[in-house]
Amino acid sequence: MNIKRTLTILVLFVVTLQTTSCATFRNIDPNTSFDAGSKDGLVIFGVSPRYIVFAWKGSHTTDGVNKLDPSELSVISSPRSGYIVKTVSPTSDDQAYALYKVMTKWGGWPKSTIFEACNNAKAANFQARPGEVIYLGDFQYQLVNGRLYVTHTVNLDGAKTHLKEKYPGVQIDPVYVEPVWLPVEGNSCGFETEDFGFISFPRLLHISQLPAGIGVKFRKGRFKTAAKLLEVDPKGTAAQANLLPGDLVVRVNGRSIMGLTPAVSVAEQIRGEPGTSVTLDVVRGTYQFTVNIVRRALEIHVDGAE
Repeated sequence: MNIKRTLTILVLFVVTLQTTSCATFRNIDPNTSFDAGSKDGLVIFGVSPRYIVFAWKGSHTTDGVNKLDPSELSVISSPRSGYIVKTVSPTSDDQAYALYKVMTKWGGWPKSTIFEACNNAKAANFQARPGEVIYLGDFQYQLVNGRLYVTHTVNLDGAKTHLKEKYPGVQIDPVYVEPVWLPVEGNSCGFETEDFGFISFPRLLHISQLPAGIGVKFRKGRFKTAAKLLEVDPKGTAAQANLLPGDLVVRVNGRSIMGLTPAVSVAEQIRGEPGTSVTLDVVRGTYQFTVNIVRRALEIHVDGAE
């Protein structure tokens, strides 16, 4: 394969992605009629921020989901008013959809950053039945040190209200279905070429659960010299290390937080893998001390206080 042909393949890949995406990004029409006799299934789930989510129907086992040919690709959508609402073709008992790819904005690579569950990374899976409305929960995505993480929460009443207000033609209340996190098999993080070797796409990274934290809440805003703790979760490891509300964090792992904004910037430095530790330099009144804290699976929140 020569250089020209390799570049042609890359261009065709990008164009195909963009063309497919352009035609299917939208949620269902607000006037869509959906009832128990509908031939397709309907799925609703919350997405924040406003990212575009891809699903792929594949063969389903207890060990994972195997991706099939490109004709089975289903671009779920970008959210409208916080929710994605789409009809999907039904799955058989040995099939499932995997929410395997997230794109930060319309346009495809390289305009958008793409994150993908590949090389057997886990993704949320679900099955669809004709005439059924399923709610998968709400997915909150967060970028941490160049990786995309996702937390999953459930607010079924919120989904019901959204459907009634925005999609009056949907005659069936959604039923919550817990997504199953399984590996996506047969999905490489790149591809091999004769001229350039293995090509991986920029920041084509795994989607996984939110990394661990220490259980603190920071005041939001630009920090001149320190980040102030508003709250300390009594169940978190920060509380076990005797951190208190009002303490000022001046350095994380020896790095000054001067000028960082918003509070999530400090949180990103504190987060990491469960069981690992983070070192904080803290000021309390006239006393300054250093503390080493083990991370646990507790989310660090961002407060809107001035």
